[in-house]
Amino acid sequence: MLSKVSNSQEENIIGAEKEQIQLAWTALTAHSIVSRSTITDRSFESALTNNGNNVTVSSIEDNTFLVNFADTNNAYTIDKNGNIVFLVDGAPLIPTDIYVTLYSDGTLAFCNNTDKISGKTVSVEYGNIKNQIYTNTISLNDRIPSTPWANNVTQIQKVNFVNEIIPTSTSNWFCHCTALTTFENMENLNTSRVTKMDYMFSDCFYLTEIDLSNFNTSSVTDMTEMFYRCLALEALDLSSFNVSNVVSMQGMFSAGNSDTSPLKTIKGIENFDTKNVENMYAMFWNCTELTTLDLSRWNTAKVETMGAMFGGNQRMRFSILNLSGFNTSNVTNMRIMFNCCSSLIKVYVGNGWNTNNVTNDSNMFYDCKSLVGEIGTLYNSSKTDRSYARIDANNQPGYFSTVQQNLASNNTELEYIESTGAQYIDTGVYATITTKLEIETMITDSRTDDIWAQITGAGSSYHASSAIQVAYNPKYNYLAIDYGTNGTNFGNNANYISINTKYTIKIQNNNHYINNTVGTNNGSFSGRSSYSLWIFDENYAGNSVQRAKVRIYSYKIYEGNTKIRDFVPVHNSIANCAGLYDKVQGVFYPNIGTTAFSEGPAKQ
Repeated sequence: MLSKVSNSQEENIIGAEKEQIQLAWTALTAHSIVSRSTITDRSFESALTNNGNNVTVSSIEDNTFLVNFADTNNAYTIDKNGNIVFLVDGAPLIPTDIYVTLYSDGTLAFCNNTDKISGKTVSVEYGNIKNQIYTNTISLNDRIPSTPWANNVTQIQKVNFVNEIIPTSTSNWFCHCTALTTFENMENLNTSRVTKMDYMFSDCFYLTEIDLSNFNTSSVTDMTEMFYRCLALEALDLSSFNVSNVVSMQGMFSAGNSDTSPLKTIKGIENFDTKNVENMYAMFWNCTELTTLDLSRWNTAKVETMGAMFGGNQRMRFSILNLSGFNTSNVTNMRIMFNCCSSLIKVYVGNGWNTNNVTNDSNMFYDCKSLVGEIGTLYNSSKTDRSYARIDANNQPGYFSTVQQNLASNNTELEYIESTGAQYIDTGVYATITTKLEIETMITDSRTDDIWAQITGAGSSYHASSAIQVAYNPKYNYLAIDYGTNGTNFGNNANYISINTKYTIKIQNNNHYINNTVGTNNGSFSGRSSYSLWIFDENYAGNSVQRAKVRIYSYKIYEGNTKIRDFVPVHNSIANCAGLYDKVQGVFYPNIGTTAFSEGPAKQ
C-alpha cells in the first residue's frame, strides 16, 4: 500500500513538472514567433523560474534542452518540437558551482568542486562564485573590477579551467589582469548560459593570443569593452561567435585614449549578425593596425550611437571601409566617427545610409585628408561634420561612394595612365620587411636638372629603416631604389636609363630588379613604415615632395606571397576620370592630387 502511495506521489510530481515545462514551452514558442527570436536555455530557464521552479536548463545536441529540477533531482529532455522525455535515472546534473582559487605560482583556477590542483600551493581561496555578476569602477584611469580576486590581479599569470564550469556571466572576470599571459583548458569554460561578457579581457596587456573557438555566445547581450586595451593581441578569431542577441559592442576592440592596438586581423567579424546591437560607440577606437574592414553585411537598423566608431586620437590606417549594408536611420551620435582616419581613401555606403536623426556630428571627419568621394570630391577641412556624409554626386559633393560591387562594370581598362607632375594615388598599404612590389612604368620626364622625381615610395626620411622608394634623377639618368637604410642605383652615367622606355621594376627583400638586371641593397628594413605607399610621388612623412612625370602600366603589391593590390589603369565612368583599379579589392583609386591624369588608349 505504501509503495502504491509513493508511486502515486512520484507520478503526480512528474506530471506537475511536465505541465510546468509544457506551459513554459508554449509561452516561449508564441513569443519567439512574434519577436522572431530563438528559444535559448537562458530564456527557457527564466520562464520556469518565474513560475517558482528551482531549475537549471542547458542546451545539448540537436537543439535539445536538458531541464533539471533541483528539489526533486528529476531531469527531462525537451526536443525542438517540444516533446518531453523523463530521464528516470542516471540523468546528468548541470555543474553550476564555480570555485575559484589562486595558487602561489600565479595560477587562477576555476573548478566545479572544492578539489585543489595537486602539487600547487594555495595562496587565496575565493569560494563559490555561482551566479555572481561583477562590475568595475574607474580609479586613476585604471579600471578596477569588483571580482573577489581584484586585489591580486597583478599576481595572476595563468588561468586554468580545471573541469567544466557553466557560468551565467563572465563579466569583468579577467579585467585588469595585467600580468596574465596564458589560458589552459579553455574548452572547460562552457559559455552557453552566459549573458554578459562585458570587460571580460579588458586591460589584459600581455595576452598575445586567446583561443575562443569553443565559445558559445548565443545568449550574450553585452560585449562592452570585451577586448579593451589588449595591447599585445595581434589577431582574433571570432568565427565561432553568435552575436545575434548582443545589444552593446561599445569599445569592444578599443585601445583607449593613450594607447594604440596592435590588432591586425579579426577573423569572422564580417559575418556578425548585429541585428540587435544598439551601441557601437568607439568600437574600433585607436585600432591603428587594422587596414581594412568589410562590414558590408552588418545589420545596424537598431544602432543609436556610432560616435568614435572608427576613429582615434592616433593616426588610423584604414584605407577602405565597406559599410554598404549600414542602416543609420536610428543613429543620433556620429561624433568623431572617423576622427584621424588620415589614410582613409574610400567609404562605401548603400541606400540605408542617412543622417536625418543625427544630433551630434562634431569632428566626424577630422583629419580625413586622404578621403575621396565617388566623383572626385576631396577632403575639405571646413567640412568635418555630417554635411558631406553622403554619396558624392553632381551638385551634391560628398565623401562617400556607392557600393564597391557595382564598380567593376564602370571601369574601362587602359594601356596606361600618365602623370604630369601634379597627380598621385595613395595605395593605403604600409610596407613591411615582407612587402614586394612589381611596377611596369615609363619615365616621360624631359627635364635635365638635378631634382629627383619619385615614382613611388613612403618613409619619414631618406634611407630611414622603414622607408621604401623608387626615384629618378633626370640630370644623370639613373634610378635609385631605396629599401630601408640604403639602396641600389641603376644607370648612374655609366649605363643610362632612357626616357620614353618601358621598364619593369621589382623590389623583393634586399634584391632589386630593373628588367633582368639585379642590384643588391646592403641596407636594412625594419618594422613597418609609418606612412602608406604613394604612386607617382613619395609619401614623405605625410607630405608630397617630388612628384614624377611617368606612365604606370601596372602596379602590384604582395605581402609575402599574398597579392594585396593589383592595380590596372582605368577610366571610371562614374567619376569621369582616370585612376587605378585594384582587382584584389574591386576598388577604384582616383587621383588625390590636382588636375587629371593623361589617359592611354583602351586596352585591347
